[in-house]
Amino acid sequence: KEFEIAGSSDGCNIIDNYFLLPTVCKVLIMNIRTLDTIATLEIEPDNLKFPQNTLHSVGYIDVVSHLHIIVMIKTDGVEVWDFEKRVKLMSCVHKRVTVNNTHSKLIV
Repeated sequence: KEFEIAGSSDGCNIIDNYFLLPTVCKVLIMNIRTLDTIATLEIEPDNLKFPQNTLHSVGYIDVVSHLHIIVMIKTDGVEVWDFEKRVKLMSCVHKRVTVNNTHSKLIV
């Protein structure tokens, strides 16, 4: 399978048995054993100045062993998703968002 990766390949993450692959405008959640795409998280523009949004990087936070938060940094801000439920929790226009080294805190 071929995919166009956004940014460097360092932006790819593994959560349990799943692989998060950032593309230009979405994150593919794939089964790490079969590489089947199980879900797609589409980013949306938060700012009308950037109707064509671009995904720059993806990170994740281990809340507990069975709960993970995905942080997607895009052209006009950040989206935070619940990995297990595949739902968007919040969207920020603020670009100064990062995750600490242990992936346990979201810093805004």
